[in-house]
Amino acid sequence: MTDQPSQNNSNTERSKLDFTQIIQDVHVPEDNSLKFIKANSLIPREFSRVVLTYFTSGPANNEIETATYYDAGIKQINSFFVRGDQQPSPEITSIMMAGTIATSLSQTYFLIDDPSGRVGVFYALDGDGTIPSTGASRNIKIDILTGDTDVEIAEKSRAVLNGDSEFIAVRLNSILTITSSTNGNKLNAQDINTDFIFDVTDGQPSKTLNNKYFLMYSPSTTYYVWYNVAAGGTDPTPGGTGIEVAIGADASEEEVREATIQALNEGRYFTARANETEIIVTTNEPGPVTDATDGDTDFTHFRTRLAGVNRKIIRTVVLTYTGTGELETAESY
Repeated sequence: MTDQPSQNNSNTERSKLDFTQIIQDVHVPEDNSLKFIKANSLIPREFSRVVLTYFTSGPANNEIETATYYDAGIKQINSFFVRGDQQPSPEITSIMMAGTIATSLSQTYFLIDDPSGRVGVFYALDGDGTIPSTGASRNIKIDILTGDTDVEIAEKSRAVLNGDSEFIAVRLNSILTITSSTNGNKLNAQDINTDFIFDVTDGQPSKTLNNKYFLMYSPSTTYYVWYNVAAGGTDPTPGGTGIEVAIGADASEEEVREATIQALNEGRYFTARANETEIIVTTNEPGPVTDATDGDTDFTHFRTRLAGVNRKIIRTVVLTYTGTGELETAESY
């Protein structure tokens, strides 16, 4: 449609309008065009969607009945922060015994932790059976002899502790390394009076992201975004449409963030990006949606930055036809 006269040479006059400026005589059958239509007044300058309905019977069967123009609406924007994957690990205690003299260790002890509580590890010189008052829930005795070198003391300590079901002990020269048999952070080993030097690496509980998920929404669908760690995951199927994110074991926060953004952008429902350490997700379809929420990932600060709004009708054009199926009027409101 155009606001220029028809190019048909046999009829170049403009269309007739009534007092309300509705077109009365518009159609040129010879070139199947409109002689004059105020197109710019009927069609909005800016619109994002046009919905057409058609006549299903009568002389104008299959012709357009109405054209409804919509604005762009508002796409919802959500944001949140992720965390890294954390695989479980045991507590590791390294004890440096270099320069230790056996006679100085009689009745001395240090404390180390197992799942039941504190364990007192004490040294008995030359068969002395006296148990010092360690205050621990249980005690482990290590027999040493006068004249034992620091390496021999470390080896005897390794042999006894490695025989306890709660510890795995190895030795390198005069350095003894004790690993807890169970994962998780424990109370650090503590020297009481041996003068050994201790270095502790804290154990970590399992905080893996494997099979964990959070929820995202479009105007019509619920999505759960779930994590498959080291290809060992199983779809948790909490309900809705799943979006899988593949990550490695002990993936860092940055790696989890990048993998999440990539997985969200692979579909046609969301557009995701990073704002420094935050993930910002925009729905690809305008309209109000349920706020994004966590399932069991322990991700934080889920919030709606901009609420979605449906497209609104900004103009409707109604077409009428003559009894012979020719376009007669086009009225907008």
